[in-house]
Amino acid sequence: GRLQGDQVIENPASIIRNLVTTELNLPEEDINASEFNSSETLHSSFKLAFSVKDKVDSKKLIEEICTNTKMFPRINGQNTLGMITIKDSYSEDTDYVKVIEYNRILGYKFTRTKLDEVKSKITVMYNIDYATGDFRNNTGWFSAKDFLGDGDLGFKHPDHDDFGYRLNTFNLEEEDSKLTFEAKYIKDRETAYKLQEF
Repeated sequence: GRLQGDQVIENPASIIRNLVTTELNLPEEDINASEFNSSETLHSSFKLAFSVKDKVDSKKLIEEICTNTKMFPRINGQNTLGMITIKDSYSEDTDYVKVIEYNRILGYKFTRTKLDEVKSKITVMYNIDYATGDFRNNTGWFSAKDFLGDGDLGFKHPDHDDFGYRLNTFNLEEEDSKLTFEAKYIKDRETAYKLQEF
C-alpha cells in the first residue's frame, strides 16, 4: 500500500489526495484542502485497501472509490478538486448557515422515488479475492425495519403508534426491494458495516 510517513494510507480522502498528487501530478494548490481535511476527519474510521492491476481511467477510479464512502468528488469554480462529504448528523447552529427567502425561489418541483429504486434491505459484499473475482465476506442483510422500527419487535414511536416503517404502504415486499452492493475497495469488516448503515 501507499505510505504516509511510516503508516499505510487507508483513509479514503487521503488515498484520493495521494493518488492525484503523486500519480496525476496535481499541484497541492489545485486541491481544496479544507474540503479534503473535512472529509478525512469524517472518514477517520473508514479503512480502504485495494490493488489496481490494470490500466484504468483516473476519473473513473476516483468515482468508484467514492462509491465505497460518504464523499463525492467535485471540481469547483476555481478549478480545484474538492470533496463533498455527507455527515452522519448536522447541527442547526453550525451547518445551516444560509436561509433562502421564499420570494427568491423561481420554481420547485417534488417527485417521488420510483418504486423499483426504493431499497429497504441491503448487504455489502467486501474483501474481494483478486485471483477469482469473488467477494470473501458480506455484512449480512440490514433492513430499514431494523433501523426505523415497524412494531414487530416491540419498538414503536413513543407518541404515535402509527409511525414506523411498513413496506405495504408502498405495495412492496421486502424481497422486491433488496440491494446487494459490491464494495471492491473495502477489506475491513467495520468499514463495510459503516457503509451498509450509510
